[in-house]
Amino acid sequence: MNEFSLSDAVNLYYKQVDISHKLWTYLQVVAGAAATLATAYHDVKTLLIVIFIGFTLFAVVNCYLLCLTQRDASKTGAAIRTAWPEPSEWSTILPAFDFWGRSQVVVLHVIIDIVVLSLVVVQWWRC
Repeated sequence: MNEFSLSDAVNLYYKQVDISHKLWTYLQVVAGAAATLATAYHDVKTLLIVIFIGFTLFAVVNCYLLCLTQRDASKTGAAIRTAWPEPSEWSTILPAFDFWGRSQVVVLHVIIDIVVLSLVVVQWWRC
């Protein structure tokens, strides 16, 4: 019978966190690229519309995936905190297994999205 150890749970948690960090990085890169393209090609309305639609689609999917990974990491972190033998010399790292809630992720994501999409709209109006 396979047993799932605390060490396995910690490894799973860090893999989930790594996926979440990659999704945040993708958002930063794509948002930066969209903002750069919108300011560099501010006189091409068709390109600005494509950037707007493409970034919006990307943002919705990225936010959904981030919420899923954050939820999974949060559940794993809660399981680790519950299963952790108390007290031990490692008890001080237990707060590291706290994770943002869905609403925090969505709010931050939407703020970033609004800034980028506003920039695209402003450039479109300048055409």
